Amino acid sequence: MASTYYAWSPIATDVDEKSRMQYIKLGDKVSAGDLDLSDDEFQELIDARVVREQPYPEELVNSPQPPSDYFKELLAGAAEGTLTEDQTKALAALSLGFDDSSSSKVAPGVSEGVEDVSGTTGSAKPAAAKAT
Repeated sequence: MASTYYAWSPIATDVDEKSRMQYIKLGDKVSAGDLDLSDDEFQELIDARVVREQPYPEELVNSPQPPSDYFKELLAGAAEGTLTEDQTKALAALSLGFDDSSSSKVAPGVSEGVEDVSGTTGSAKPAAAKAT
């Protein structure tokens, strides 16, 4: 787990001298060592998307707005053509949780003999229709 991970949820870490719970804050870099977790335990946080490789949006660190609402606003602004340059960069940097490798996988129930056309453009000529 050599990647850098960021907190996408507050993570309880310890109790201070006044018996108050201490937390890793939204957007803070975090590792298994920071939390005194094994790699398997840290992987559970990754799987639950509590920690992610994508940095938490700086605009939301001290905001009550959830990331999903922020992303929806950026997408709506993009559709309307009203994004600022900074918003456009923020949207371009987002990972919306899609597995980038999925385009090269064959759908379940589809023959493995199917040609992988992922990454091709519409420049291929359609096959001629067969006359009956």
